[in-house]
Amino acid sequence: MELRAERRMIGVCAALGVSLSAVLSGCIYSNLPGETKNTLAATDPNIYPSPKLMALSLEYVVNRYPPPGGPGDGSTPTFAFNLPAGLRRENIELVQSMLGGRGVPVTPENAQTLPIYHIATMWIRGSRAQVEMVYPVHSIGLTPSAEPVYRGVSLELGSDLSPWYVRRQQLWNVGTIEVPSLHFFPDPRAETVAEEPVAEEPIVENAPVAEPQAPGSPVETQVLPAETIPEPEQPETSGGG
Repeated sequence: MELRAERRMIGVCAALGVSLSAVLSGCIYSNLPGETKNTLAATDPNIYPSPKLMALSLEYVVNRYPPPGGPGDGSTPTFAFNLPAGLRRENIELVQSMLGGRGVPVTPENAQTLPIYHIATMWIRGSRAQVEMVYPVHSIGLTPSAEPVYRGVSLELGSDLSPWYVRRQQLWNVGTIEVPSLHFFPDPRAETVAEEPVAEEPIVENAPVAEPQAPGSPVETQVLPAETIPEPEQPETSGGG
């Protein structure tokens, strides 16, 4: 049934003469991380609405399974988030802004001090999406190797010609969803192009001087009320679940 539904959706997109990654068509068909066996699925995490769905999912999970001390009020970050590889800087910053200052992109420095919430996988099929996340369970403590214990949760999202919202969640046993590798936020220093020194030209009298150039079993399933995506300018926290 799932495969037939996907093929029907792809057929509609093709009939409309739009690409599978077109933003305005609504015919989004995407897998993250890239699924090599499915050549029809887009694998660019920057395609709308992927970044917004990441922010919505992070906000939802942090509100229900918060870090020590609570999800925070935005005055100081209370957690770091790890997103799929390949996101552009502006989209990482979009996710951060939608979280209202409560979360920051993971870096080598804050990975040692802040709890990390991970986006593991995401797929989008038109107006439906599923996001798998892992979050630290502080009540269990640490592993023998002094690492946090992570639990997985799957979120089913939908839009139905309305703002995206979380339809239901499914919790998984510890270890079911693999913790993804860390994708550190780009270091601004690495993106700065070093200025090349300008060679000095001999000064000639009365002449101008040149200017320089410059897998597992589910343990809990919940059907939830709709939660819409907050606008980046005025992020809103989710309601109760």
